[in-house]
Amino acid sequence: MKAEELYTKDNKPTGIYFCSGCRKIYSIKGLAENCCLCRQCNNQIIDPQYDFQSVCSNCRSVNSERNKKDKLRNAERVTKPTTDFIYSEDFSRNEGYMTVDELEEEAAQDDVELPCYVYDCDSQNWGGIDIGDCLENEFQDWFEDAQDHITDYDGLYAFITEWNKKQTVTQYMVNYNRIYVIDEDRFNQLISEEQVVSHE
Repeated sequence: MKAEELYTKDNKPTGIYFCSGCRKIYSIKGLAENCCLCRQCNNQIIDPQYDFQSVCSNCRSVNSERNKKDKLRNAERVTKPTTDFIYSEDFSRNEGYMTVDELEEEAAQDDVELPCYVYDCDSQNWGGIDIGDCLENEFQDWFEDAQDHITDYDGLYAFITEWNKKQTVTQYMVNYNRIYVIDEDRFNQLISEEQVVSHE
């Protein structure tokens, strides 16, 4: 950006400069000249309204892609999914969570190629109701120690314990550190490609 020098009322130079893009003031001319330039490519202009960012949108995109590929290179590879579900960023069905069979069906239905990799998932089983938390919430507006006066706490505890054992609710959560590679050749090509910053 162009650096403009500030002058006094009687038109004397002050040695203080401002960036012509965002109007920030600097005591060094070089800082004002580089104020709104990307710190990475030193070329692309940063929108002054996003002055909290030090790199341009193109460089941020390249950095994000590079970081993603680095994580993929370092991710643990599994020979098959460790749970019933995998996660794919390429499909919106069920927010990306599906079985391998469902992934193949989705790709065939949309007439698109299967992704070269998907993320593996961790599973978590619901432990059931915490009777202590329930009673604490129930009696929070009562007198102190009111829950200590309920009748047959042991019976309630035993019932809830047995009821909890019957629960089979399971949720699946994506694990970005573990991947299942579907197409080795395309995956290796993906992680080897380097994106170049474009200023078109």
